[in-house]
Amino acid sequence: MRFVDVSAPIQGRDGNAIGIIAIHYSWDWARRLVGASQTSLSSRSDAETVLVAADNNVLLGPPALLGTVLKLDSIEQARSGRVGWHLERWPDGREYMTGYAANRPSIVKGLGWTVLVRQPVDVAHAPAHDLRNMIFWSGLALAVTFGVLGWLISHYITSPLRAIVSAAGAILNGAPGSVVPEVRGAKEIKTLSISIRELGLNLGASNKALVATHAALERLESIAYQDRLTSLPNRRFFEQYLEAAIVRAKAADNQIVILYLDLDGFKLVNDQFGHDVGDQVLRNVGIRLASNLRQQDFIARIGGDEFACVLVEPDGDLPHQLARRLIHALSEPMHIQDHPVEIGCTIGAARWPHDGDEVADVIRLADAALYLAKRQGKNRALFHGEAVGRK
Repeated sequence: MRFVDVSAPIQGRDGNAIGIIAIHYSWDWARRLVGASQTSLSSRSDAETVLVAADNNVLLGPPALLGTVLKLDSIEQARSGRVGWHLERWPDGREYMTGYAANRPSIVKGLGWTVLVRQPVDVAHAPAHDLRNMIFWSGLALAVTFGVLGWLISHYITSPLRAIVSAAGAILNGAPGSVVPEVRGAKEIKTLSISIRELGLNLGASNKALVATHAALERLESIAYQDRLTSLPNRRFFEQYLEAAIVRAKAADNQIVILYLDLDGFKLVNDQFGHDVGDQVLRNVGIRLASNLRQQDFIARIGGDEFACVLVEPDGDLPHQLARRLIHALSEPMHIQDHPVEIGCTIGAARWPHDGDEVADVIRLADAALYLAKRQGKNRALFHGEAVGRK
Protein backbone atom coordinates (compact mmCIF):
# COMPACT_ATOMS: atom_id res chain seq x y z
CA MET A 1 0.00 0.00 0.00
CA ARG A 2 1.24 3.50 -0.80
CA PHE A 3 1.16 5.92 2.15
CA VAL A 4 2.69 9.15 3.42
CA ASP A 5 4.31 9.61 6.83
CA VAL A 6 5.18 13.03 8.25
CA SER A 7 7.17 13.60 11.49
CA ALA A 8 8.45 16.70 13.31
CA PRO A 9 10.24 17.45 16.65
CA ILE A 10 8.36 19.02 19.63
CA GLN A 11 10.39 21.70 21.39
CA GLY A 12 10.01 23.04 24.88
CA ARG A 13 10.08 26.63 26.03
CA ASP A 14 13.81 26.52 26.15
CA GLY A 15 14.10 25.29 22.61
CA ASN A 16 15.15 21.84 23.45
CA ALA A 17 13.49 18.84 21.91
CA ILE A 18 11.09 17.26 24.29
CA GLY A 19 9.47 14.81 21.87
CA ILE A 20 8.50 13.79 18.35
CA ILE A 21 5.07 13.86 16.72
CA ALA A 22 4.39 11.47 13.80
CA ILE A 23 1.37 11.49 11.47
CA HIS A 24 0.25 8.77 9.06
CA TYR A 25 -1.83 10.02 6.09
CA SER A 26 -4.41 7.58 4.74
CA TRP A 27 -4.90 7.20 0.95
CA ASP A 28 -8.64 7.11 1.33
CA TRP A 29 -8.97 10.83 0.62
CA ALA A 30 -6.91 10.42 -2.57
CA ARG A 31 -9.07 7.53 -3.64
CA ARG A 32 -12.15 9.61 -2.91
CA LEU A 33 -10.68 12.39 -5.05
CA VAL A 34 -10.09 10.01 -7.94
CA GLY A 35 -13.47 8.40 -7.31
CA ALA A 36 -15.15 11.80 -7.59
CA SER A 37 -13.40 12.34 -10.93
CA GLN A 38 -14.47 8.91 -12.15
CA THR A 39 -18.05 9.58 -11.05
CA SER A 40 -18.14 12.62 -13.32
CA LEU A 41 -16.84 10.40 -16.15
CA SER A 42 -19.21 7.53 -15.52
CA SER A 43 -21.03 8.26 -18.78
CA ARG A 44 -17.81 7.81 -20.76
CA SER A 45 -16.98 4.18 -21.49
CA ASP A 46 -13.43 2.99 -20.76
CA ALA A 47 -12.36 6.39 -19.35
CA GLU A 48 -9.53 6.03 -16.79
CA THR A 49 -8.18 8.59 -14.30
CA VAL A 50 -4.43 8.68 -13.59
CA LEU A 51 -2.83 10.63 -10.70
CA VAL A 52 0.81 11.50 -11.34
CA ALA A 53 3.23 12.70 -8.65
CA ALA A 54 5.72 15.52 -9.06
CA ASP A 55 8.43 13.01 -9.98
CA ASN A 56 6.16 11.57 -12.75
CA ASN A 57 5.41 8.42 -10.75
CA VAL A 58 1.89 7.09 -11.12
CA LEU A 59 0.21 7.23 -7.74
CA LEU A 60 -3.25 6.07 -8.69
CA GLY A 61 -4.64 4.62 -11.88
CA PRO A 62 -4.82 1.35 -13.80
CA PRO A 63 -2.87 -1.39 -11.99
CA ALA A 64 -0.43 -1.79 -14.91
CA LEU A 65 0.66 1.85 -14.49
CA LEU A 66 1.06 2.02 -10.69
CA GLY A 67 4.61 2.89 -9.72
CA THR A 68 5.74 3.52 -13.30
CA VAL A 69 7.22 6.77 -14.52
CA LEU A 70 5.29 8.60 -17.23
CA LYS A 71 6.90 10.95 -19.69
CA LEU A 72 3.99 12.51 -21.51
CA ASP A 73 3.43 15.87 -23.10
CA SER A 74 0.09 16.03 -21.31
CA ILE A 75 1.88 16.16 -17.94
CA GLU A 76 4.03 19.10 -19.04
CA GLN A 77 0.97 20.91 -20.45
CA ALA A 78 -0.87 20.45 -17.13
CA ARG A 79 2.10 21.68 -15.07
CA SER A 80 2.28 24.81 -17.18
CA GLY A 81 -1.24 25.61 -15.96
CA ARG A 82 -3.12 24.54 -19.08
CA VAL A 83 -6.27 22.53 -19.21
CA GLY A 84 -7.20 20.64 -22.34
CA TRP A 85 -6.81 17.40 -24.30
CA HIS A 86 -5.04 15.92 -27.28
CA LEU A 87 -4.25 12.57 -28.86
CA GLU A 88 -1.20 10.92 -27.36
CA ARG A 89 0.53 7.56 -27.49
CA TRP A 90 1.07 5.92 -24.06
CA PRO A 91 3.75 3.41 -23.00
CA ASP A 92 1.48 0.45 -23.89
CA GLY A 93 1.72 1.54 -27.54
CA ARG A 94 -1.95 2.51 -27.87
CA GLU A 95 -3.19 5.96 -28.75
CA TYR A 96 -5.49 7.64 -26.27
CA MET A 97 -7.45 10.83 -26.13
CA THR A 98 -5.82 12.37 -23.05
CA GLY A 99 -7.28 15.16 -20.93
CA TYR A 100 -5.04 16.97 -18.42
CA ALA A 101 -5.22 19.46 -15.52
CA ALA A 102 -2.91 20.49 -12.64
CA ASN A 103 -3.97 19.76 -9.03
CA ARG A 104 -6.18 22.37 -7.36
CA PRO A 105 -4.68 24.46 -4.47
CA SER A 106 -7.37 23.19 -2.12
CA ILE A 107 -5.85 19.72 -2.29
CA VAL A 108 -2.59 19.20 -0.46
CA LYS A 109 -0.64 22.34 -1.23
CA GLY A 110 2.76 21.88 -2.79
CA LEU A 111 2.40 18.21 -3.75
CA GLY A 112 2.63 19.02 -7.46
CA TRP A 113 0.25 16.26 -8.48
CA THR A 114 -1.21 16.10 -11.98
CA VAL A 115 -4.54 14.54 -12.94
CA LEU A 116 -4.85 12.85 -16.35
CA VAL A 117 -7.93 11.24 -17.86
CA ARG A 118 -7.45 8.93 -20.85
CA GLN A 119 -9.78 7.07 -23.20
CA PRO A 120 -8.92 4.86 -26.22
CA VAL A 121 -9.24 6.78 -29.48
CA ASP A 122 -11.65 4.30 -31.03
CA VAL A 123 -13.89 4.54 -27.97
CA ALA A 124 -13.60 8.34 -27.84
CA HIS A 125 -14.47 8.64 -31.52
CA ALA A 126 -17.27 6.09 -31.37
CA PRO A 127 -20.03 8.70 -30.76
CA ALA A 128 -18.70 10.75 -33.68
CA HIS A 129 -18.60 7.65 -35.86
CA ASP A 130 -22.12 6.74 -34.76
CA LEU A 131 -23.27 10.27 -35.53
CA ARG A 132 -21.57 10.19 -38.90
CA ASN A 133 -23.19 6.85 -39.74
CA MET A 134 -26.55 8.13 -38.59
CA ILE A 135 -26.15 11.25 -40.73
CA PHE A 136 -25.04 9.16 -43.73
CA TRP A 137 -27.87 6.64 -43.54
CA SER A 138 -30.43 9.29 -42.69
CA GLY A 139 -29.21 11.40 -45.62
CA LEU A 140 -29.30 8.36 -47.90
CA ALA A 141 -32.82 7.49 -46.78
CA LEU A 142 -33.93 11.09 -47.30
CA ALA A 143 -32.24 11.21 -50.72
CA VAL A 144 -33.95 7.98 -51.81
CA THR A 145 -37.28 9.16 -50.42
CA PHE A 146 -37.10 12.56 -52.07
CA GLY A 147 -35.71 10.99 -55.27
CA VAL A 148 -38.66 8.61 -55.54
CA LEU A 149 -41.06 11.40 -54.61
CA GLY A 150 -39.45 13.69 -57.18
CA TRP A 151 -39.65 10.97 -59.84
CA LEU A 152 -43.33 10.41 -59.11
CA ILE A 153 -44.05 14.13 -59.23
CA SER A 154 -42.02 14.63 -62.42
CA HIS A 155 -43.72 11.59 -63.98
CA TYR A 156 -47.10 13.07 -63.12
CA ILE A 157 -46.12 16.48 -64.50
CA THR A 158 -44.33 15.27 -67.65
CA SER A 159 -46.74 12.45 -68.56
CA PRO A 160 -48.99 14.81 -70.57
CA LEU A 161 -45.94 16.27 -72.30
CA ARG A 162 -44.68 12.81 -73.22
CA ALA A 163 -48.06 11.99 -74.71
CA ILE A 164 -47.87 15.15 -76.82
CA VAL A 165 -44.29 14.39 -77.92
CA SER A 166 -45.20 10.78 -78.80
CA ALA A 167 -48.14 11.91 -80.91
CA ALA A 168 -46.00 14.57 -82.59
CA GLY A 169 -43.39 11.89 -83.46
CA ALA A 170 -46.08 9.67 -84.97
CA ILE A 171 -47.33 12.58 -87.04
CA LEU A 172 -43.77 13.36 -88.15
CA ASN A 173 -43.28 9.74 -89.25
CA GLY A 174 -46.49 9.88 -91.23
CA ALA A 175 -48.44 7.34 -89.17
CA PRO A 176 -52.00 7.32 -90.48
CA GLY A 177 -54.66 8.74 -88.18
CA SER A 178 -52.14 10.27 -85.78
CA VAL A 179 -53.38 13.31 -83.85
CA VAL A 180 -52.18 15.10 -80.72
CA PRO A 181 -54.43 14.04 -77.81
CA GLU A 182 -56.16 16.51 -75.52
CA VAL A 183 -54.35 15.73 -72.27
CA ARG A 184 -55.29 16.49 -68.68
CA GLY A 185 -53.06 18.21 -66.18
CA ALA A 186 -52.02 21.78 -65.59
CA LYS A 187 -54.07 24.42 -67.33
CA GLU A 188 -51.09 25.53 -69.42
CA ILE A 189 -50.33 21.96 -70.60
CA LYS A 190 -53.96 21.35 -71.47
CA THR A 191 -54.07 24.58 -73.47
CA LEU A 192 -50.81 23.61 -75.19
CA SER A 193 -52.17 20.18 -76.18
CA ILE A 194 -55.34 21.71 -77.62
CA SER A 195 -53.33 24.28 -79.59
CA ILE A 196 -50.92 21.67 -80.99
CA ARG A 197 -53.83 19.34 -81.76
CA GLU A 198 -55.57 22.04 -83.79
CA LEU A 199 -52.29 22.95 -85.47
CA GLY A 200 -51.68 19.30 -86.38
CA LEU A 201 -55.16 18.92 -87.83
CA ASN A 202 -54.75 22.09 -89.86
CA LEU A 203 -51.31 21.01 -91.04
CA GLY A 204 -52.69 17.60 -91.96
CA ALA A 205 -55.40 19.18 -94.06
CA SER A 206 -52.88 21.54 -95.63
CA ASN A 207 -50.51 18.65 -96.32
CA LYS A 208 -53.24 16.64 -98.05
CA ALA A 209 -54.07 19.66 -100.17
CA LEU A 210 -50.39 20.15 -100.92
CA VAL A 211 -49.93 16.50 -101.89
CA ALA A 212 -52.95 16.70 -104.15
CA THR A 213 -51.63 19.91 -105.69
CA HIS A 214 -48.19 18.38 -106.16
CA ALA A 215 -49.69 15.31 -107.83
CA ALA A 216 -51.73 17.57 -110.10
CA LEU A 217 -48.64 19.56 -110.98
CA GLU A 218 -46.76 16.36 -111.76
CA ARG A 219 -49.59 15.26 -114.02
CA LEU A 220 -49.59 18.65 -115.73
CA GLU A 221 -45.82 18.51 -116.11
CA SER A 222 -46.09 15.00 -117.53
CA ILE A 223 -48.67 16.23 -120.01
CA ALA A 224 -46.51 19.22 -120.89
CA TYR A 225 -43.46 17.03 -121.60
CA GLN A 226 -45.13 13.98 -123.11
CA ASP A 227 -46.43 13.29 -126.60
CA ARG A 228 -49.99 12.13 -125.99
CA LEU A 229 -50.19 9.93 -129.09
CA THR A 230 -47.01 7.86 -128.71
CA SER A 231 -46.38 8.45 -124.96
CA LEU A 232 -42.82 9.42 -125.94
CA PRO A 233 -41.20 12.64 -124.70
CA ASN A 234 -42.05 15.65 -126.86
CA ARG A 235 -39.83 18.34 -128.44
CA ARG A 236 -39.87 20.50 -125.29
CA PHE A 237 -38.54 17.67 -123.13
CA PHE A 238 -36.08 16.65 -125.86
CA GLU A 239 -34.47 20.10 -125.81
CA GLN A 240 -34.17 20.13 -122.00
CA TYR A 241 -32.81 16.58 -121.94
CA LEU A 242 -30.23 17.41 -124.60
CA GLU A 243 -28.97 20.42 -122.60
CA ALA A 244 -28.51 18.23 -119.52
CA ALA A 245 -26.89 15.45 -121.56
CA ILE A 246 -24.35 17.91 -122.95
CA VAL A 247 -23.44 19.04 -119.41
CA ARG A 248 -22.89 15.42 -118.31
CA ALA A 249 -20.88 14.64 -121.44
CA LYS A 250 -18.62 17.64 -120.81
CA ALA A 251 -17.98 16.47 -117.24
CA ALA A 252 -17.17 12.91 -118.42
CA ASP A 253 -15.31 14.03 -121.59
CA ASN A 254 -17.68 11.99 -123.79
CA GLN A 255 -19.41 12.70 -127.11
CA ILE A 256 -23.09 12.65 -128.07
CA VAL A 257 -24.71 11.77 -131.41
CA ILE A 258 -28.05 13.29 -132.43
CA LEU A 259 -30.21 11.36 -134.94
CA TYR A 260 -33.06 13.13 -136.75
CA LEU A 261 -35.60 10.64 -138.25
CA ASP A 262 -38.28 11.38 -140.80
CA LEU A 263 -40.74 8.67 -141.88
CA ASP A 264 -40.90 7.81 -145.59
CA GLY A 265 -44.34 7.11 -147.05
CA PHE A 266 -46.30 8.13 -143.98
CA LYS A 267 -48.40 10.74 -145.83
CA LEU A 268 -49.57 8.02 -148.24
CA VAL A 269 -50.73 5.87 -145.31
CA ASN A 270 -52.86 8.74 -144.01
CA ASP A 271 -54.30 9.37 -147.45
CA GLN A 272 -55.11 5.68 -148.11
CA PHE A 273 -56.25 4.39 -144.73
CA GLY A 274 -57.14 7.48 -142.73
CA HIS A 275 -55.73 9.18 -139.67
CA ASP A 276 -56.75 6.42 -137.26
CA VAL A 277 -54.44 4.00 -139.05
CA GLY A 278 -51.83 6.72 -139.31
CA ASP A 279 -51.98 7.31 -135.52
CA GLN A 280 -51.54 3.58 -134.91
CA VAL A 281 -48.54 3.58 -137.26
CA LEU A 282 -46.95 6.38 -135.23
CA ARG A 283 -47.51 4.41 -132.02
CA ASN A 284 -45.86 1.33 -133.54
CA VAL A 285 -42.96 3.47 -134.78
CA GLY A 286 -42.39 4.73 -131.23
CA ILE A 287 -42.38 1.18 -129.87
CA ARG A 288 -39.96 -0.10 -132.58
CA LEU A 289 -37.57 2.83 -132.09
CA ALA A 290 -37.49 2.41 -128.29
CA SER A 291 -36.98 -1.38 -128.52
CA ASN A 292 -34.02 -1.05 -130.92
CA LEU A 293 -32.07 1.53 -128.95
CA ARG A 294 -29.84 0.94 -125.96
CA GLN A 295 -31.14 1.56 -122.44
CA GLN A 296 -29.06 4.71 -121.99
CA ASP A 297 -30.21 6.24 -125.30
CA PHE A 298 -33.11 8.68 -125.63
CA ILE A 299 -35.99 8.88 -128.15
CA ALA A 300 -38.59 11.66 -128.59
CA ARG A 301 -41.30 12.63 -131.07
CA ILE A 302 -40.56 16.20 -132.16
CA GLY A 303 -43.14 16.66 -134.92
CA GLY A 304 -45.82 14.99 -137.02
CA ASP A 305 -43.75 12.11 -138.41
CA GLU A 306 -40.38 13.30 -137.13
CA PHE A 307 -38.45 11.69 -134.27
CA ALA A 308 -35.12 12.45 -132.61
CA CYS A 309 -32.66 10.15 -130.85
CA VAL A 310 -29.77 11.00 -128.53
CA LEU A 311 -27.02 8.38 -128.44
CA VAL A 312 -24.98 8.59 -125.22
CA GLU A 313 -21.30 7.55 -125.27
CA PRO A 314 -21.34 6.06 -128.80
CA ASP A 315 -18.06 4.33 -129.61
CA GLY A 316 -16.55 3.69 -133.04
CA ASP A 317 -19.02 2.71 -135.70
CA LEU A 318 -21.87 2.20 -133.20
CA PRO A 319 -23.90 5.26 -134.37
CA HIS A 320 -23.97 3.91 -137.96
CA GLN A 321 -24.95 0.46 -136.71
CA LEU A 322 -27.82 1.84 -134.62
CA ALA A 323 -28.99 4.01 -137.52
CA ARG A 324 -29.09 1.01 -139.88
CA ARG A 325 -30.90 -1.03 -137.20
CA LEU A 326 -33.58 1.65 -136.89
CA ILE A 327 -34.04 1.87 -140.68
CA HIS A 328 -34.39 -1.90 -140.88
CA ALA A 329 -36.87 -2.04 -137.96
CA LEU A 330 -39.13 0.61 -139.46
CA SER A 331 -39.01 -1.03 -142.90
CA GLU A 332 -40.68 -4.20 -141.57
CA PRO A 333 -44.34 -4.37 -142.73
CA MET A 334 -47.15 -3.57 -140.27
CA HIS A 335 -50.70 -4.97 -140.18
CA ILE A 336 -53.11 -2.39 -138.80
CA GLN A 337 -56.87 -2.86 -138.89
CA ASP A 338 -56.38 -5.60 -141.51
CA HIS A 339 -54.39 -3.18 -143.67
CA PRO A 340 -50.83 -4.05 -144.71
CA VAL A 341 -48.74 -0.96 -144.16
CA GLU A 342 -45.17 -0.39 -145.31
CA ILE A 343 -43.11 2.70 -144.47
CA GLY A 344 -39.45 3.60 -144.21
CA CYS A 345 -37.34 6.30 -142.62
CA THR A 346 -34.46 8.61 -143.43
CA ILE A 347 -31.93 9.66 -140.80
CA GLY A 348 -29.69 12.71 -140.53
CA ALA A 349 -27.03 12.77 -137.80
CA ALA A 350 -24.46 15.09 -136.24
CA ARG A 351 -21.92 14.68 -133.42
CA TRP A 352 -21.21 16.88 -130.40
CA PRO A 353 -18.64 18.34 -129.93
CA HIS A 354 -17.03 17.07 -133.12
CA ASP A 355 -19.42 19.00 -135.39
CA GLY A 356 -20.07 22.00 -133.14
CA ASP A 357 -19.76 23.32 -129.60
CA GLU A 358 -23.30 24.68 -129.36
CA VAL A 359 -26.32 22.39 -129.09
CA ALA A 360 -28.35 24.47 -131.51
CA ASP A 361 -25.61 24.19 -134.14
CA VAL A 362 -25.46 20.39 -133.81
CA ILE A 363 -29.26 20.10 -134.12
CA ARG A 364 -29.22 22.31 -137.20
CA LEU A 365 -26.49 20.18 -138.80
CA ALA A 366 -28.40 16.95 -138.07
CA ASP A 367 -31.54 18.45 -139.65
CA ALA A 368 -29.55 19.56 -142.69
CA ALA A 369 -28.07 16.05 -143.04
CA LEU A 370 -31.62 14.62 -142.92
CA TYR A 371 -32.85 16.72 -145.84
CA LEU A 372 -29.69 16.00 -147.80
CA ALA A 373 -30.28 12.25 -147.28
CA LYS A 374 -33.88 12.70 -148.48
CA ARG A 375 -32.61 14.19 -151.72
CA GLN A 376 -30.23 11.22 -152.15
CA GLY A 377 -33.09 8.76 -152.28
CA LYS A 378 -34.53 8.32 -148.77
CA ASN A 379 -34.46 5.20 -146.60
CA ARG A 380 -30.84 5.87 -145.63
CA ALA A 381 -28.73 7.52 -142.88
CA LEU A 382 -26.38 10.42 -143.54
CA PHE A 383 -23.97 11.80 -140.93
CA HIS A 384 -22.79 15.40 -141.18
CA GLY A 385 -19.53 15.56 -143.09
CA GLU A 386 -20.29 12.45 -145.22
CA ALA A 387 -21.04 12.77 -148.91
CA VAL A 388 -23.38 9.80 -149.29
CA GLY A 389 -25.76 8.25 -146.79
CA ARG A 390 -25.75 4.55 -145.91
CA LYS A 391 -28.74 2.29 -146.39
